[in-house]
Amino acid sequence: MITFFVYIAVNWWATWYPGAEPGGGGYIAQRIFCAKDEKHSLLATLWFNVAHYAIRPWPWVLIAFASFVASLTLQFGFGMNSDDPSAFAWMVLITVSCSTVVWLAGTFLTAPEKKETLLAFYRRVRPSAALWGPIAKEASDVAPTHDGLFNLMNWFAGCAFVYLTLFGVGKIIFGEALLGAGLLVGAALAATLVYTDLNRRGWKTVLE
Repeated sequence: MITFFVYIAVNWWATWYPGAEPGGGGYIAQRIFCAKDEKHSLLATLWFNVAHYAIRPWPWVLIAFASFVASLTLQFGFGMNSDDPSAFAWMVLITVSCSTVVWLAGTFLTAPEKKETLLAFYRRVRPSAALWGPIAKEASDVAPTHDGLFNLMNWFAGCAFVYLTLFGVGKIIFGEALLGAGLLVGAALAATLVYTDLNRRGWKTVLE
C-alpha cells in the first residue's frame, strides 16, 4: 500500500525530471504550479507532451534508422559477423561514422537559429570566440576568453579527482589501504591543481 501511495501521491512531483516515463516530475510540476492559471498550466503541459514525445524524438529516430541500415549493410553486404569482437568493433566505428554524417548533414542543411538567439546564447554562455567568429564580432560587449586550455586542464583534473576519490575510498573499504591511500593522494593533487589555477585566474572565471 505504501508503494502505491508513494507512486500516486509523491513520486510524480518529487522526481526532478520524468525521463522516459510520462508520469511527470518536478520539472513539469514546477511549470504547472507557476503558470498564470489552470488554462495556461493545462495547455503548457499538453504542449510539452506533444513537443517532447511527438516532435523531439524524430531526429533520434532518423539517426537510429541510419545506424540500423548501416549495421544491416555491414552484416549482410560485407559479411561482418557481430559475434566476432574485432568485426563488432569495426561495425560500431563505421555505424557511428555513418550516423554522424547524417546528423551533421541535418544540421547544415536546415536553417540556423536566428541571429538574436545566437547572440543571446553567446552573451550568456561566453564560449571561446575561436569558433564563433561572426557572432563574437557582433557581441563586442563580451570580452573574448583565451583560457580554453586551462579549462580543459581543470576538466581533466576534476574528473581525476572524482574517480580517484571513488576508487581510493573503495580500495580502503575492501582492505587495500596502501593503494587506496595512493589514489586519495592523487585525488588531493588533482583538487589542488584546480584550486590553485582558479585562485590564480580568479574564481569569477567559473561564471564567465
